[in-house]
Amino acid sequence: AWSYGPVTAVGGELSMLVRLPVLDGALHAGLNLGVLEGLAAASSATFLQHRSLPVMAEVAWRPLLLSDVGLHVGVDGGLVVTDVAVARDDVDDGRIGADDQRELRTIEPALGGAAVVGVCYRAGPGFLELDLRAGYAVPVGPTPLVDGSPWGAGLSLGYRFGI
Repeated sequence: AWSYGPVTAVGGELSMLVRLPVLDGALHAGLNLGVLEGLAAASSATFLQHRSLPVMAEVAWRPLLLSDVGLHVGVDGGLVVTDVAVARDDVDDGRIGADDQRELRTIEPALGGAAVVGVCYRAGPGFLELDLRAGYAVPVGPTPLVDGSPWGAGLSLGYRFGI
C-alpha cells in the first residue's frame, strides 16, 4: 500500500536485484516495477481512476545480521507515470452528482526517488521481506490534475529468491 499526496493506493511490485561483487556481496543493484491502483482520495474532485506505474532503479545494501535475518537499506529513483481521471462539479451546486458529466483525464509523468529500509527472514530458498519506502516525486509535465503533497510512503511485503 502506498500513500502519495491525496491518494491511498494498493498494488503489486516486481523487484529484481543483482548482487554486486563488492562489500562481500552485500551491495545490490536492480530495477523495481510497480502497478498501484488508487483506492481513495481527499480532493475537490471525485476520482474515477488513479493508477500509478513507478519504474525505479535501486541500489541497496543487504547485509546478513544473523544466519537467517538480513537488513535492506537502499535508495531508488526513476519515473512515475500516473493515469488520472476525475469528475468535477459542473453545475456548481457543491456536490458531484448525475448532473455532472464532465470527466478530466490526463497522464502525468513525474521524476521520483525514495529511501528504503527493511528486514528479511530466510524462508526456503529465499527471504520473506518487509520494506518501508518513503519518497518524493516532481511532476515534469503540464500542471498536475492531482492536488496535494508530492511526498509518499509505502509498506511492502514480498518474497525474494536469494539475497
